[in-house]
Amino acid sequence: MFQLFTIFVAYNGTYMLSNTIVEGSASMLADVENLEQEIFIFEDFSRIALPDRPVRLKIPILVLCTEGTCSVDLNLKRYELRKNSLLLMMPDRVLEGYHIGPGFKSKNISVARQAYPYIVPNHDTVLPIVVGFRENPLIELTPEQAADISQAHDYILDKMRRATGPYAKKLISTLLQAIIYEVLTIYHDARSRRMPERLSQRERLVSDFLNLANRECLTQRTVQYYADKLCISAKYLTESLKALTGKTASEWIDSFVLMSAKVMLRSSSATIKEIALELGFRDQSLFGKYFKNKVGQSPQRYRKG
Repeated sequence: MFQLFTIFVAYNGTYMLSNTIVEGSASMLADVENLEQEIFIFEDFSRIALPDRPVRLKIPILVLCTEGTCSVDLNLKRYELRKNSLLLMMPDRVLEGYHIGPGFKSKNISVARQAYPYIVPNHDTVLPIVVGFRENPLIELTPEQAADISQAHDYILDKMRRATGPYAKKLISTLLQAIIYEVLTIYHDARSRRMPERLSQRERLVSDFLNLANRECLTQRTVQYYADKLCISAKYLTESLKALTGKTASEWIDSFVLMSAKVMLRSSSATIKEIALELGFRDQSLFGKYFKNKVGQSPQRYRKG
C-alpha cells in the first residue's frame, strides 16, 4: 500500500496563494472539508485533480510517504519517495508528474492566503530554512517524526469536525500552526549541519535574487539588471550564486526561462510564435535559436516529445 500525507502551506509576503494549486487551474478545494474556506483538511487526495501535464505550482506541497513508494518528477529531476520520506515542492517549481501504486491514500491540509496572518510563520522565521531545501527538497524522517505528523493531521481533522462556538477557528488555527512549526523544526534539524540559524548577507542576497529572477525572467534576462535591483555589482552577484548554489546568475536566469518555455511547449496549445512572444523574445527565430542552444533540440521537436 502507498500512503501520502500532504500539507499545503506558504509563508507570508513571498508567494502568491489562492485556493488554486497550479497555474491556470480553477479552484480545486471548494468541495472538501474546510473551515470558512480558509483551512482545508481532508483525506481523499483524489478530490484534487491535477491536470495530466506539467504544471507550475502556486503553493508549496509537502509530502510524507508513510507506506510504499512514489516517484515524483520535479523541475526535471526525479525524486524517489519511500516510507518516511518527506518531500517539499516549492511554489514556482514545475511538477511534471508522479507515479503511485495501487491502494493510494493520503492526508491533506491546505491554507488559503487570507489565513496567513494568523497561521503562517513570519518571513524571517522561514527564510533560512527555505534556502537550504529549495534545491534539496527530499529528506528522510525517523519513524517517530513521521508518526507525529500523521497523528497531528488526524487530531486537527477531528477537532475541525467537532469544534463549535466562537473559539473554534482560533483552536484549529493554533493546532495547525503547531504542525507547521513541527515540519519546520524537522527541516531545520535535517539541514542544521549545512545551514546556519540566521542567513548570512550573501545567503539573503541569493534568496532575494532567486525570487526576483523567478518573477521577472520573462522580461529581464541580463545579470546587470538584477545586480542593479539588488544594489550590488554583477560580478559579486555571480560569485555569490556560484559559491552557494553551483550556478551562475546567467545560468539561473536561463533555468527559469527554459522551465517556463518547457511548460508552455508541453502543456499549451499556443503556437511557437505566441510562446516566443510571451517569453519575451522579439520573434520565433530568436526563441528557436536560444532554446536549441540551451536544450539541444528545437522547440518543435521538444513539443513532440
